[in-house]
Amino acid sequence: MSHNTYITCASWEERFLQSIYDDYDKYKFDKIILFYFQEDRFFSLSSSNIEKIETFAKKNHIEIEKIALTFNDQITIYSEAERILSTLGKSNHYLNIATMPRHLIYICLDLLTTHKYTFEVLYYIPDSYGNEIAKNPDIPQLLIKHSGIFEADKETLLIVSAGLDKERIFQLYYYFEPYKTIILEEKQNYSEIKKEERLDFQKSLSEIHNLDFFEIDSFTENNIFNFMETKLTSDIEEYNTLLCAIGPKIASLEFFKFNKLHPNTGIVYALSQDYSKNYSVGIDKKHVFSRTSKFFN
Repeated sequence: MSHNTYITCASWEERFLQSIYDDYDKYKFDKIILFYFQEDRFFSLSSSNIEKIETFAKKNHIEIEKIALTFNDQITIYSEAERILSTLGKSNHYLNIATMPRHLIYICLDLLTTHKYTFEVLYYIPDSYGNEIAKNPDIPQLLIKHSGIFEADKETLLIVSAGLDKERIFQLYYYFEPYKTIILEEKQNYSEIKKEERLDFQKSLSEIHNLDFFEIDSFTENNIFNFMETKLTSDIEEYNTLLCAIGPKIASLEFFKFNKLHPNTGIVYALSQDYSKNYSVGIDKKHVFSRTSKFFN
């Protein structure tokens, strides 16, 4: 039997629960695929919300399938995701990336596009972000099946879409030692209110040599993709190019699309070792962002 399937990843954030409730009212899906990370540092925080979703699914006669994953084992993550997603069928499917880590986002996109499913990606921002953010960057990783082609006679170019997360940018820079680095800064950081903060952010990265900043808008469809296609094509051809999204997660969709067209580029994900229980507050229901499967064609 083919289901209208809702794919999500368990989290302790309020927007995890509320987005599922709201999306069910809109899409009436009949199956939930719930990925969750089984390490205690994640499960101890998300288990309560997992129970609430199980209760919600039972009440509304929704089939639910839970898949336990290990956070830093992308080979097993890919294998498990492939086992589940390769048999979805030809109905409509929904991928909620709001609380999904980027390596799982990319893996789901790889499988959904490979199987040519009809799907919609959904992204919700919170009402606000807490005072505590993810910290203690982990070692950056190249993405399975999307790690690019690297030529020995070429220097490395690192392209990062970023908010104001300088710790992970430095982690990427010192790990890959690129010849050139391009930071794609979110427009939201260009308001007058945040002008001083933006300038401080740029100054804090001054030790990175051969560094350029450009303004982008992750929330506008194809903004990053079109910018890279029109402004960075010559750089992509000249360098071994790495792409890393550490700003809004919706930027990951733009990088994935660009990588599909330019498979010589490599996608990098930069995880953190420590995640805050107070990372975000609420959900902003006025601003829901989505991309259909046609976006990736």
